[in-house]
Amino acid sequence: MSVKIETPYIDFGQIGVSIQGVAKNRYGHTVAGIMAQTFHWVEVMTICHATEREDLLLEVMEALAGEGNVALEETEGHFGNRIAIMSTKISREKDTRRLFSALGPELLSDLISDLGERIDDDCTFYLRLDKQKAVQGVYAASRGGDVVSITGKIASHPARKVKAVAAMENFLSDIIQGPCNPSPAPL
Repeated sequence: MSVKIETPYIDFGQIGVSIQGVAKNRYGHTVAGIMAQTFHWVEVMTICHATEREDLLLEVMEALAGEGNVALEETEGHFGNRIAIMSTKISREKDTRRLFSALGPELLSDLISDLGERIDDDCTFYLRLDKQKAVQGVYAASRGGDVVSITGKIASHPARKVKAVAAMENFLSDIIQGPCNPSPAPL
């Protein structure tokens, strides 16, 4: 006697967020009340040299990552100068949204246009902010070395760059649009 066991085919390319932005579980069912996770983790890090004001850089880091979330590690440079490494790791979606919201809509719009260059084949996002401008309260992308770096592992199932770019584009567009405000009632 032969028994045929059928296993259901699951299209893993459809798991996550649908086109309408509704969270789905691995079986394709809508999950109510749960925000789809865009990142597995996001790390924000900068280096404070002895010639820089640590309090100003700590303010920048806390503005991005939240107050009290910044870890400070002290080390020593080659010539005995003090170096402070400030870092934080974010894993909650609401904290990630707060971080990217703080960057402002102009920078987020610029990021959308070059996401293909900022996301690698392992679905990791890279952004370097100009540290001197950040201290002045202006967030701008930088290609230099004196930066606040933001690195994040994008949740993409399956883990493909194309899917990661699309997920990140939806995430940033959603932040730029802001919360949905109903139109006021006519008078």
